[in-house]
Amino acid sequence: FTIDPIHVTHSVPDTFHYVIKTPLGAIYHGGDFKFDLTPLDNRPPNFKKMVNLSKNGILCLLSDCLRSERPGFTPSESTLSQALEREIVHCPGRLIFTTMSSQIHRIQQAIDIAASHGRQISFIGRSMERNVLTAQRLGFLKFSRKNVINPKRLKSFPDRKLCLIVAGSQGQESSSLTRYASGYHKLLKIKPNDKVVYSTDIIPGNEQAVYRVIDDLAKAGVQLAYQDTDDDLHVSGHASAGELQLLIHLVSPHYLYPIGGAFRHMNRYFQLAEELGYRREQTIAPQTGQVVEFDSSGRFRLAETLKLEPLFINQNELKK
Repeated sequence: FTIDPIHVTHSVPDTFHYVIKTPLGAIYHGGDFKFDLTPLDNRPPNFKKMVNLSKNGILCLLSDCLRSERPGFTPSESTLSQALEREIVHCPGRLIFTTMSSQIHRIQQAIDIAASHGRQISFIGRSMERNVLTAQRLGFLKFSRKNVINPKRLKSFPDRKLCLIVAGSQGQESSSLTRYASGYHKLLKIKPNDKVVYSTDIIPGNEQAVYRVIDDLAKAGVQLAYQDTDDDLHVSGHASAGELQLLIHLVSPHYLYPIGGAFRHMNRYFQLAEELGYRREQTIAPQTGQVVEFDSSGRFRLAETLKLEPLFINQNELKK
């Protein structure tokens, strides 16, 4: 088989879909994506290549479906700049900004806006520091070293001249933001004029951990901006219904196989496909672990179910 990559947009830079050409037909593997026409890196999705690689027929499209319940198109990452600037302008003290450490474009916006208002930037947290340094080395993140300071030098600058980009937006127990909120961070202690800005959605399952940190910050008197108080501080990296239908239209596959969502998202995806003229027998919805097989005639069947069990790692020991 051969594999052809297609550049698309997502919350993570350098995201690709893949057309996998096999003797039985071509499979379009479309992982997490959205169609951002005004991306911050000026690299929109490669629609031309998408269409060209599909001209000879696509047997099956595997597509992200996580936001299939959301109508229309997911907003561009570039729409956030006004909200982020508002938070920085109206912050009298330290601006503590948190997002997913893989959200490189979001971090770039925070850096650019903070620097334009004369604030020094400091990256706090292992995952944040690691991702920022890697992204800068690869050319995905650009900033002047003169605008970045070591966390150990925070006391050398007025609070109103600082923007701290901190790991821990999902309430991770040992993260820098959690330790700051609980008063256990060695370098980052709560101050009266601090403002914490969450530029992220809460991943399902993390609600309790995130709100525990937010409650700790509120008890300490920290100013807060998060999804329940300001709904313009985050945009998703996943395609909404309009983009999902557009991908189906561009690729024109024979079969549709939604991935990356729960069964409710898959069910809504099938409804979107029916609006485009697809029949239910052209959709694939296996159970967890179930193998999907295609035969030489291009038909599929749901084969055996693999027994998938969690493995727990205890130091050098694996346990089921």
